[in-house]
Amino acid sequence: MSPAQISVLLHYHARPGDFNNGEMSPSFVDSVIRDFLRSGLLAEYKDPSSQRYIATEATKVYVEALCNVPLPVQKWVIPS
Repeated sequence: MSPAQISVLLHYHARPGDFNNGEMSPSFVDSVIRDFLRSGLLAEYKDPSSQRYIATEATKVYVEALCNVPLPVQKWVIPS
């Protein structure tokens, strides 16, 4: 998953309302959302007048997994 895709997913996980394209092309965001719908990471919201999509339980589990990825550490070595 690309950083841009993660950004879209985190938006739906963290806040209500649909994703604002911002710097991303609308066709890219539409493609990402279609992929997330197919994979079960997003679902269509029951009341589309307020927002079109909502994060699913699968999104919560995936974001929790991302949050548990340890940060990289630097390892110092003596060059040969």
